[in-house]
Amino acid sequence: MPLPVKFGDDLAPMCGTTPETVNENDGRIFSHKLPPWERVNCSGRIEKIERETMTVTRENIAQTPDLPDALSDVLTSIRFIGGNMEAYSSDLSAMTVFDSAERSLLIVRSGSVLLHCDAFGQQPAKLERGDVALLASGSAFAVSYPPLSPEAGTSKAKPAFGDCVWLRGTFHIDERLSYRLLACLPKVIILRQITDGAMDWLETASRFALQEIETREPGGAIMISRIVELLLIRVLRLWAQEPDARASWLSGASDPAISRALSAMHAQPARAWTVSELARAAGMSRSVFAGRFATLVGEPPLRYLIGLRLDKAAEMLQRTTRRISEVAEAAGYNSEAAFSRAFKLRYGTSPSQWRRQ
Repeated sequence: MPLPVKFGDDLAPMCGTTPETVNENDGRIFSHKLPPWERVNCSGRIEKIERETMTVTRENIAQTPDLPDALSDVLTSIRFIGGNMEAYSSDLSAMTVFDSAERSLLIVRSGSVLLHCDAFGQQPAKLERGDVALLASGSAFAVSYPPLSPEAGTSKAKPAFGDCVWLRGTFHIDERLSYRLLACLPKVIILRQITDGAMDWLETASRFALQEIETREPGGAIMISRIVELLLIRVLRLWAQEPDARASWLSGASDPAISRALSAMHAQPARAWTVSELARAAGMSRSVFAGRFATLVGEPPLRYLIGLRLDKAAEMLQRTTRRISEVAEAAGYNSEAAFSRAFKLRYGTSPSQWRRQ
Protein backbone atom coordinates (compact mmCIF):
# COMPACT_ATOMS: atom_id res chain seq x y z
CA MET A 1 0.00 0.00 0.00
CA PRO A 2 1.50 3.38 -0.99
CA LEU A 3 2.52 5.71 1.79
CA PRO A 4 0.51 8.96 1.96
CA VAL A 5 2.50 12.03 1.00
CA LYS A 6 1.73 15.74 1.03
CA PHE A 7 3.31 18.96 -0.24
CA GLY A 8 6.81 19.49 1.13
CA ASP A 9 7.24 15.98 2.48
CA ASP A 10 10.81 14.76 2.73
CA LEU A 11 11.05 11.53 0.74
CA ALA A 12 14.35 10.42 2.33
CA PRO A 13 12.91 7.26 3.93
CA MET A 14 11.60 6.14 0.55
CA CYS A 15 14.28 7.14 -1.91
CA GLY A 16 17.57 7.26 0.04
CA THR A 17 20.57 5.92 -1.85
CA THR A 18 23.96 4.65 -0.80
CA PRO A 19 26.57 5.97 -3.24
CA GLU A 20 30.25 5.63 -2.55
CA THR A 21 31.99 8.73 -1.18
CA VAL A 22 35.14 9.79 0.68
CA ASN A 23 35.25 9.80 4.45
CA GLU A 24 36.79 13.22 5.06
CA ASN A 25 38.11 12.27 8.51
CA ASP A 26 40.46 9.50 7.50
CA GLY A 27 40.45 9.37 3.70
CA ARG A 28 38.91 5.89 3.50
CA ILE A 29 36.05 4.94 1.19
CA PHE A 30 32.64 4.12 2.64
CA SER A 31 28.89 4.23 1.79
CA HIS A 32 26.29 6.39 3.50
CA LYS A 33 22.74 7.68 3.05
CA LEU A 34 22.35 10.85 1.04
CA PRO A 35 19.43 13.31 1.40
CA PRO A 36 16.72 12.86 -1.23
CA TRP A 37 16.58 14.75 -4.50
CA GLU A 38 12.77 14.50 -4.81
CA ARG A 39 9.81 16.06 -3.00
CA VAL A 40 6.07 16.50 -3.46
CA ASN A 41 5.11 19.77 -5.13
CA CYS A 42 1.91 21.78 -4.67
CA SER A 43 0.18 19.67 -7.32
CA GLY A 44 0.85 16.46 -5.47
CA ARG A 45 3.52 15.39 -7.96
CA ILE A 46 7.06 14.39 -7.18
CA GLU A 47 9.56 16.97 -8.40
CA LYS A 48 13.33 16.76 -8.72
CA ILE A 49 15.43 18.81 -6.28
CA GLU A 50 19.09 19.16 -7.27
CA ARG A 51 21.40 19.77 -4.34
CA GLU A 52 24.25 22.26 -4.62
CA THR A 53 26.73 19.41 -4.59
CA MET A 54 25.04 17.79 -7.57
CA THR A 55 25.31 20.62 -10.06
CA VAL A 56 28.25 19.29 -12.06
CA THR A 57 27.06 17.71 -15.28
CA ARG A 58 28.69 16.63 -18.51
CA GLU A 59 27.29 19.70 -20.23
CA ASN A 60 28.39 22.43 -17.85
CA ILE A 61 31.87 20.94 -17.47
CA ALA A 62 32.30 20.90 -21.25
CA GLN A 63 31.13 24.52 -21.43
CA THR A 64 33.34 25.87 -18.63
CA PRO A 65 36.39 27.39 -20.33
CA ASP A 66 38.47 27.88 -17.17
CA LEU A 67 38.11 24.36 -15.80
CA PRO A 68 41.69 23.03 -15.59
CA ASP A 69 42.51 19.74 -17.25
CA ALA A 70 44.55 17.26 -15.22
CA LEU A 71 47.77 17.57 -17.24
CA SER A 72 47.76 21.39 -17.15
CA ASP A 73 47.04 21.34 -13.42
CA VAL A 74 49.85 18.88 -12.64
CA LEU A 75 52.42 20.71 -14.80
CA THR A 76 51.47 24.00 -13.15
CA SER A 77 51.72 22.49 -9.66
CA ILE A 78 55.22 21.10 -10.23
CA ARG A 79 56.37 24.37 -11.84
CA PHE A 80 57.31 22.82 -15.14
CA ILE A 81 59.65 25.17 -17.03
CA GLY A 82 61.43 24.64 -20.32
CA GLY A 83 65.18 25.14 -20.22
CA ASN A 84 67.83 25.36 -22.89
CA MET A 85 68.17 23.54 -26.21
CA GLU A 86 71.31 22.73 -28.17
CA ALA A 87 71.94 21.14 -31.58
CA TYR A 88 74.59 18.46 -32.14
CA SER A 89 75.97 16.92 -35.32
CA SER A 90 77.66 13.61 -36.02
CA ASP A 91 81.20 12.94 -34.95
CA LEU A 92 81.96 9.27 -35.55
CA SER A 93 84.97 9.36 -33.25
CA ALA A 94 83.13 10.61 -30.20
CA MET A 95 80.36 9.77 -27.79
CA THR A 96 78.44 12.65 -26.24
CA VAL A 97 78.05 12.04 -22.52
CA PHE A 98 75.48 13.76 -20.32
CA ASP A 99 76.21 12.92 -16.71
CA SER A 100 74.19 15.71 -15.10
CA ALA A 101 70.79 15.28 -13.53
CA GLU A 102 69.06 17.50 -16.07
CA ARG A 103 65.85 16.07 -17.51
CA SER A 104 66.11 15.87 -21.27
CA LEU A 105 64.14 15.66 -24.50
CA LEU A 106 65.95 14.41 -27.64
CA ILE A 107 64.77 14.94 -31.22
CA VAL A 108 66.57 13.48 -34.24
CA ARG A 109 66.33 15.91 -37.14
CA SER A 110 68.40 13.90 -39.65
CA GLY A 111 70.46 10.72 -39.78
CA SER A 112 70.47 8.33 -36.82
CA VAL A 113 72.04 8.08 -33.37
CA LEU A 114 72.46 5.50 -30.62
CA LEU A 115 71.05 6.31 -27.17
CA HIS A 116 72.89 4.68 -24.27
CA CYS A 117 71.37 4.59 -20.77
CA ASP A 118 70.85 2.19 -17.88
CA ALA A 119 67.26 1.49 -18.94
CA PHE A 120 68.52 -0.34 -22.04
CA GLY A 121 71.34 -2.26 -20.37
CA GLN A 122 74.28 -2.98 -22.67
CA GLN A 123 72.27 -2.60 -25.89
CA PRO A 124 71.69 1.02 -26.98
CA ALA A 125 68.48 2.16 -28.66
CA LYS A 126 68.73 3.42 -32.21
CA LEU A 127 66.95 6.69 -32.91
CA GLU A 128 66.32 7.75 -36.49
CA ARG A 129 65.01 10.85 -38.20
CA GLY A 130 61.72 11.89 -36.63
CA ASP A 131 62.21 9.89 -33.42
CA VAL A 132 61.78 11.56 -30.03
CA ALA A 133 63.14 10.36 -26.67
CA LEU A 134 62.08 11.71 -23.29
CA LEU A 135 64.37 11.07 -20.29
CA ALA A 136 62.29 12.48 -17.46
CA SER A 137 64.16 10.81 -14.61
CA GLY A 138 67.28 12.93 -15.02
CA SER A 139 69.55 9.86 -15.22
CA ALA A 140 72.89 10.03 -17.04
CA PHE A 141 72.92 9.00 -20.70
CA ALA A 142 75.11 9.16 -23.78
CA VAL A 143 74.63 9.53 -27.52
CA SER A 144 76.85 8.01 -30.20
CA TYR A 145 76.61 7.47 -33.94
CA PRO A 146 76.37 4.17 -35.83
CA PRO A 147 78.59 2.42 -36.60
CA LEU A 148 80.26 2.79 -33.21
CA SER A 149 83.86 1.53 -33.17
CA PRO A 150 85.01 -0.25 -29.98
CA GLU A 151 87.99 2.09 -29.76
CA ALA A 152 85.88 5.25 -29.82
CA GLY A 153 86.63 7.49 -26.89
CA THR A 154 84.31 9.88 -25.12
CA SER A 155 84.26 13.63 -25.32
CA LYS A 156 81.90 16.49 -24.98
CA ALA A 157 80.47 17.27 -28.40
CA LYS A 158 80.26 20.89 -29.43
CA PRO A 159 77.05 22.27 -30.92
CA ALA A 160 77.40 22.09 -34.71
CA PHE A 161 75.52 21.12 -37.85
CA GLY A 162 76.12 18.30 -40.31
CA ASP A 163 74.53 15.25 -41.97
CA CYS A 164 73.29 13.85 -38.64
CA VAL A 165 71.60 16.52 -36.52
CA TRP A 166 69.82 16.00 -33.23
CA LEU A 167 68.49 18.37 -30.63
CA ARG A 168 68.61 18.10 -26.87
CA GLY A 169 66.26 20.24 -24.80
CA THR A 170 66.21 20.40 -21.01
CA PHE A 171 63.39 21.14 -18.61
CA HIS A 172 62.99 21.70 -14.89
CA ILE A 173 60.33 20.66 -12.36
CA ASP A 174 59.89 21.01 -8.62
CA GLU A 175 61.68 17.93 -7.30
CA ARG A 176 59.57 17.53 -4.16
CA LEU A 177 56.23 17.89 -5.90
CA SER A 178 56.98 15.85 -9.02
CA TYR A 179 55.67 12.55 -7.64
CA ARG A 180 52.39 12.55 -9.57
CA LEU A 181 54.11 13.06 -12.93
CA LEU A 182 57.22 10.92 -12.51
CA ALA A 183 55.37 7.99 -10.92
CA CYS A 184 53.48 7.35 -14.15
CA LEU A 185 56.44 7.68 -16.54
CA PRO A 186 59.09 5.08 -17.45
CA LYS A 187 62.75 6.14 -17.28
CA VAL A 188 62.84 6.57 -21.06
CA ILE A 189 60.00 7.19 -23.52
CA ILE A 190 60.71 6.74 -27.22
CA LEU A 191 58.24 7.79 -29.90
CA ARG A 192 59.08 6.65 -33.42
CA GLN A 193 58.82 8.63 -36.66
CA ILE A 194 57.05 11.73 -35.34
CA THR A 195 57.30 13.57 -38.64
CA ASP A 196 54.13 13.37 -40.69
CA GLY A 197 50.35 13.53 -40.57
CA ALA A 198 48.95 15.19 -37.46
CA MET A 199 52.48 15.37 -36.02
CA ASP A 200 53.82 17.84 -38.59
CA TRP A 201 53.95 20.53 -35.95
CA LEU A 202 56.65 18.59 -34.07
CA GLU A 203 58.83 18.93 -37.15
CA THR A 204 57.91 22.61 -37.35
CA ALA A 205 58.62 23.26 -33.68
CA SER A 206 62.04 21.61 -33.83
CA ARG A 207 62.84 23.57 -36.98
CA PHE A 208 61.98 26.84 -35.21
CA ALA A 209 64.17 25.79 -32.27
CA LEU A 210 67.06 25.02 -34.61
CA GLN A 211 66.68 28.42 -36.22
CA GLU A 212 66.79 30.16 -32.84
CA ILE A 213 69.89 28.16 -31.86
CA GLU A 214 71.67 29.19 -35.06
CA THR A 215 70.75 32.88 -35.08
CA ARG A 216 70.87 33.63 -31.32
CA GLU A 217 68.64 36.68 -31.75
CA PRO A 218 67.30 38.73 -28.81
CA GLY A 219 64.55 36.87 -26.98
CA GLY A 220 65.76 33.56 -28.35
CA ALA A 221 66.25 32.00 -24.93
CA ILE A 222 62.59 32.59 -24.02
CA MET A 223 61.41 31.24 -27.37
CA ILE A 224 63.51 28.09 -26.99
CA SER A 225 62.22 27.59 -23.44
CA ARG A 226 58.61 27.78 -24.64
CA ILE A 227 59.29 25.46 -27.58
CA VAL A 228 60.71 22.85 -25.17
CA GLU A 229 57.56 23.14 -23.06
CA LEU A 230 55.30 22.68 -26.09
CA LEU A 231 57.29 19.69 -27.30
CA LEU A 232 57.25 17.98 -23.93
CA ILE A 233 53.50 18.41 -23.48
CA ARG A 234 52.91 16.97 -26.93
CA VAL A 235 55.20 14.02 -26.23
CA LEU A 236 53.33 13.27 -22.99
CA ARG A 237 50.02 13.36 -24.86
CA LEU A 238 51.26 11.06 -27.60
CA TRP A 239 52.82 8.58 -25.20
CA ALA A 240 49.65 8.40 -23.10
CA GLN A 241 47.80 7.18 -26.20
CA GLU A 242 50.32 4.44 -26.96
CA PRO A 243 49.08 0.85 -26.44
CA ASP A 244 51.96 0.05 -24.08
CA ALA A 245 51.51 3.15 -21.90
CA ARG A 246 51.01 2.18 -18.27
CA ALA A 247 47.68 2.87 -16.55
CA SER A 248 47.84 6.32 -14.94
CA TRP A 249 46.05 9.63 -14.64
CA LEU A 250 47.89 10.67 -17.81
CA SER A 251 46.24 7.85 -19.77
CA GLY A 252 42.91 8.81 -18.25
CA ALA A 253 43.42 12.43 -19.24
CA SER A 254 43.66 11.29 -22.87
CA ASP A 255 40.21 9.71 -22.74
CA PRO A 256 37.46 12.24 -23.57
CA ALA A 257 35.01 10.97 -20.92
CA ILE A 258 37.41 10.18 -18.09
CA SER A 259 39.24 13.47 -18.64
CA ARG A 260 36.04 15.37 -17.75
CA ALA A 261 35.87 13.61 -14.40
CA LEU A 262 39.56 14.23 -13.76
CA SER A 263 39.11 17.90 -14.63
CA ALA A 264 36.24 18.16 -12.17
CA MET A 265 38.32 16.67 -9.37
CA HIS A 266 41.33 18.87 -10.14
CA ALA A 267 39.07 21.94 -10.20
CA GLN A 268 37.55 21.13 -6.78
CA PRO A 269 39.72 18.59 -4.95
CA ALA A 270 38.25 19.38 -1.51
CA ARG A 271 34.70 18.74 -2.63
CA ALA A 272 32.94 15.63 -1.30
CA TRP A 273 32.70 13.97 -4.70
CA THR A 274 30.73 10.77 -5.14
CA VAL A 275 31.32 8.22 -7.87
CA SER A 276 27.82 8.96 -9.17
CA GLU A 277 28.59 12.66 -9.53
CA LEU A 278 31.84 11.96 -11.33
CA ALA A 279 30.07 9.48 -13.61
CA ARG A 280 27.55 12.17 -14.56
CA ALA A 281 30.42 14.59 -15.24
CA ALA A 282 31.88 11.97 -17.58
CA GLY A 283 28.49 11.33 -19.20
CA MET A 284 28.54 7.63 -18.26
CA SER A 285 26.66 5.25 -16.00
CA ARG A 286 28.16 4.76 -12.56
CA SER A 287 29.25 1.16 -13.11
CA VAL A 288 30.72 1.74 -16.57
CA PHE A 289 32.53 4.86 -15.37
CA ALA A 290 34.02 3.16 -12.30
CA GLY A 291 35.32 0.26 -14.39
CA ARG A 292 36.75 2.42 -17.16
CA PHE A 293 38.37 4.84 -14.71
CA ALA A 294 40.10 2.03 -12.82
CA THR A 295 41.30 0.45 -16.08
CA LEU A 296 42.78 3.65 -17.53
CA VAL A 297 43.98 5.38 -14.38
CA GLY A 298 45.02 2.29 -12.44
CA GLU A 299 43.00 3.01 -9.29
CA PRO A 300 39.35 3.72 -8.33
CA PRO A 301 38.07 7.31 -8.70
CA LEU A 302 37.91 8.12 -5.01
CA ARG A 303 41.29 6.60 -4.29
CA TYR A 304 42.67 8.95 -6.95
CA LEU A 305 40.86 11.84 -5.25
CA ILE A 306 42.51 11.04 -1.92
CA GLY A 307 45.97 11.17 -3.51
CA LEU A 308 45.12 14.38 -5.35
CA ARG A 309 44.03 16.06 -2.11
CA LEU A 310 47.27 15.10 -0.39
CA ASP A 311 49.36 16.32 -3.34
CA LYS A 312 47.57 19.67 -3.21
CA ALA A 313 48.21 19.78 0.54
CA ALA A 314 51.93 19.13 0.00
CA GLU A 315 51.99 22.03 -2.45
CA MET A 316 50.30 24.34 0.06
CA LEU A 317 52.68 23.31 2.84
CA GLN A 318 55.68 24.11 0.67
CA ARG A 319 54.49 27.37 -0.85
CA THR A 320 52.32 29.01 1.78
CA THR A 321 52.48 29.82 5.50
CA ARG A 322 48.98 28.52 6.21
CA ARG A 323 48.59 26.53 9.42
CA ILE A 324 48.45 22.76 9.09
CA SER A 325 44.84 22.74 10.30
CA GLU A 326 43.94 25.17 7.51
CA VAL A 327 45.78 23.04 4.94
CA ALA A 328 43.93 19.97 6.20
CA GLU A 329 40.58 21.73 5.82
CA ALA A 330 41.47 23.01 2.36
CA ALA A 331 42.36 19.44 1.38
CA GLY A 332 38.93 18.20 2.49
CA TYR A 333 39.81 16.86 5.96
CA ASN A 334 37.82 17.82 9.06
CA SER A 335 40.45 16.37 11.37
CA GLU A 336 44.08 17.51 11.46
CA ALA A 337 45.08 14.18 12.99
CA ALA A 338 43.43 12.21 10.19
CA PHE A 339 45.09 14.47 7.63
CA SER A 340 48.51 13.96 9.24
CA ARG A 341 48.09 10.18 9.18
CA ALA A 342 47.07 10.14 5.52
CA PHE A 343 49.86 12.57 4.57
CA LYS A 344 52.54 10.50 6.28
CA LEU A 345 51.26 7.35 4.60
CA ARG A 346 51.75 8.98 1.16
CA TYR A 347 54.92 11.03 1.71
CA GLY A 348 56.66 9.12 4.49
CA THR A 349 56.84 12.14 6.77
CA SER A 350 54.50 14.33 8.79
CA PRO A 351 53.16 17.62 7.39
CA SER A 352 55.26 19.64 9.84
CA GLN A 353 58.44 17.78 8.92
CA TRP A 354 57.65 18.14 5.21
CA ARG A 355 57.39 21.90 5.61
CA ARG A 356 60.72 22.14 7.46
CA GLN A 357 62.67 20.08 4.90
